[in-house]
Amino acid sequence: MSPLHPQVPPMPIKVEPLLYSICDYQFPNNPTCRKCGTEEETSVHILCECEVLASLKHTYLGSCFLDPEDIRVLGVRAIWNFVKVTGLL
Repeated sequence: MSPLHPQVPPMPIKVEPLLYSICDYQFPNNPTCRKCGTEEETSVHILCECEVLASLKHTYLGSCFLDPEDIRVLGVRAIWNFVKVTGLL
């Protein structure tokens, strides 16, 4: 019996379904970009191609549209700050 309610038996805790629900919420099976909804959400798309993020890329990375080669010369801090403000983490 439950110490708070002696007449109610304690409920077994089912952790596994909860963990699956959290994982489904955090990592949806839909690969479409959460910002523009038009392309697959990949690191190349987010950092180089996504038009919705163009102004943030210009502010944090120095250009609205980058080539993958441009990403190599950016500092980790600049990329980290950009990703944080996108809300994609």
